[in-house]
Amino acid sequence: MSDDKGVWQSSRRGVLKGTAASDYLRDNWRVQCSARKLGKLAATGEGPKFYIYNNERLYPFSELDAFAEAKLGPLLSQIDAAPQDVAATANVDAAAEKECRQRREKWFRR
Repeated sequence: MSDDKGVWQSSRRGVLKGTAASDYLRDNWRVQCSARKLGKLAATGEGPKFYIYNNERLYPFSELDAFAEAKLGPLLSQIDAAPQDVAATANVDAAAEKECRQRREKWFRR
């Protein structure tokens, strides 16, 4: 049984189709992950686990919740308890993004 929003319910568990799963992550967890990105993550095995039914990916709520919690990181009780490597990771990400941007600009100058 399904409704128009892509929510499939059975007596034992509920699952969401791609766009509905993306909306669920955004609305309930504030994790931005489009349906297209979920598809790419499914191809590499980095995204939430899913079922295939009629050539559609169906994501269980429990797997979407686990995926979002992994993306958000550990739950903290105070700001001082934040991991010390967060700032270092941000610097590495910024450096990698700058390098990628430079390569892209170099490519388009050819």
